Amino acid sequence: MPWGWDYSGSSNLSELKLLLEESLMLRRLKSEVLSQLPAKQRKVVTVTTDGINSRTKAALNAAAKELAKGYHN
Repeated sequence: MPWGWDYSGSSNLSELKLLLEESLMLRRLKSEVLSQLPAKQRKVVTVTTDGINSRTKAALNAAAKELAKGYHN
């Protein structure tokens, strides 16, 4: 690629190795830090559909129904 970012996979591995060797990278499992995390919070956000055309509303409703098929309480 002549310019810009290279998203093709592994690149600049030598630079990454250098950065990691100069500092410390600590990886921990979720199970190790779960007790230190705050409780999960859920918030319902209501969005009005004013200004959305009927075709878009129908597509959103269809997508919501499709998502709801796989969700059971």
